Amino acid sequence: MNEQEHKVIEAMEQYGGSFVKALAVCFLRADGSNWFRLHQAFHEYWDKYTKMVKLIEERKKGTDECIARSPITREDAVEILKPLHQQAAMQINGEHV
Repeated sequence: MNEQEHKVIEAMEQYGGSFVKALAVCFLRADGSNWFRLHQAFHEYWDKYTKMVKLIEERKKGTDECIARSPITREDAVEILKPLHQQAAMQINGEHV
């Protein structure tokens, strides 16, 4: 696992709900083939938290673009990820998405 992947998992642990936090633990414990399977199954979460990490890194660098943005709060992260949480819940419950 590379440094960027670790940062994504850390963001999942910090900003995620209980499901995403548990998913982060799974990513940390998975071997290569299981990591790939997790990534394939939950790529929407991975993509969202990858974007979050990039925004955080941009903000830390102090780029002009990020200076104009407001900081990401936990509430912002929840709003960004709410549709994915709802979609996952529907899939878990066997509902059509």
